Amino acid sequence: MGWPLCTLRSWLSQWSDEHSNADGVRCAPKVTVPALVIGNGADDACTPGDTEALFNALGSHDKTRTTIADANHYYLGSRSYWRSLFSTAVAWLSNKGFAD
Repeated sequence: MGWPLCTLRSWLSQWSDEHSNADGVRCAPKVTVPALVIGNGADDACTPGDTEALFNALGSHDKTRTTIADANHYYLGSRSYWRSLFSTAVAWLSNKGFAD
C-alpha cells in the first residue's frame, strides 16, 4: 500500500467550511487580473449568494459574472449545462485575448 493521497487535515481543508484553510471571499481582493465567475442558479453547495459575495470581493476592475440558470453544483441531468459552461468560458477567454 502506498502513501495516502492527502492527510486528513488536508482533506478537511478542502471539504469542510469549519476547518478549511481556504476562504475565497477573504482572498478575492488579492485577485487583480481579469476574472470570470460562473455561478449556478440551482447550486446548493456554492449558492448564488456565495457567488455574488466572491464576485463583489474581487480586487480586479475587469471582472465578469454570469449564472447558468437551473444548473446544480454537479451539472447533473443535462449536458446543456456543460455546453453553456464551456461556451461561456471560451467566449470570455477569446474576448480577453487569452484564446483564439
